[in-house]
Amino acid sequence: MLLCPGDLVLDILVFSPKPSSAAEQVAREVRLCGGGSAANVASWATYLGMPARFVGCVGRDWIGDWLAQDLSERGVDVVVERVSHPTGVVAVWVAGRERAMACAPGANRLLPRTLVEPAIWDDVGHVHFTGYSLLRKDTRSLVGQAKRVAHRRGCSVSLDPGSTALLLSALGRRGVREALQGVDVLFPNRDEALALTGALRIDRAARKLAQMVPLVLVKAGSKGCWLATPQGAERFSTSPAHVRDPTGAGDAFAAGFLSAWLGGGDLVKAVQAAQRAGAWAVQTLGGRPPCAGQARWDMLRRGPFSARTLEGGGPRNEPRPKQPQQTSLNKTKEVQV
Repeated sequence: MLLCPGDLVLDILVFSPKPSSAAEQVAREVRLCGGGSAANVASWATYLGMPARFVGCVGRDWIGDWLAQDLSERGVDVVVERVSHPTGVVAVWVAGRERAMACAPGANRLLPRTLVEPAIWDDVGHVHFTGYSLLRKDTRSLVGQAKRVAHRRGCSVSLDPGSTALLLSALGRRGVREALQGVDVLFPNRDEALALTGALRIDRAARKLAQMVPLVLVKAGSKGCWLATPQGAERFSTSPAHVRDPTGAGDAFAAGFLSAWLGGGDLVKAVQAAQRAGAWAVQTLGGRPPCAGQARWDMLRRGPFSARTLEGGGPRNEPRPKQPQQTSLNKTKEVQV
């Protein structure tokens, strides 16, 4: 099972044909969707066949109720803590491949203390963190505790750094390097990789990051991605996709890779699965897959959502996922997907 602690928000998506400095303009469409990087990864992973559990905080409001219900209906095992802060909301302006965001984090400033309790880790083989959980000292400390729990239980760990500008502002480069300790897989995008390393080229940034994290996947949108290990780096190109909405594409990419890799696939197949999921995501409005297929069946089988309790039942130690076959990365090469 994939454990995804972190953010769960309401996305207000505003689709406009182009940016405007006018005081008022007419949007092509406005949508309300479930969002949050951690919740999106859990949703995509479940849709792709990897059981996932989300752990996070919401407010004591109708938005939190609706978001938890929606995520549960998608087949995700949902564990939420109600807090005094309002549920997080993100306004996202989307124009083609471009987007801008304004975030009111609210309850996402927190992580449940239950994250390190044994019941949360029942059946977990991998934990995926997002950079937003590293911005505050208290949540950063809890992430560190959770990483230690993961390693004691033989679980692997991944991180999507998210907004590098916020991370660097909060931690500095040295603090970010410390935060990367204990991470097995890193999912930065192109701009994040360059900012984290100070490199001017994406391949060099990927190689630098691979000296800190054993496995690095740098997302470059329509230009594909870079896969790097301490032995070298490869570039994987990708086929063009019609972009309706880029929201959540990086989350789908991470979920696609983890679903294939943790399922025993080799790195090349896992990258291809990641790129297919990312391409699918940009053709879908909102940051989540459609609530259909297996997720719909799970919704009918499980019945209506109810808050999880953490009582009874000891942990079952899950062995560390079998490490996929490593590909040779002694030189840079391009792979067409």
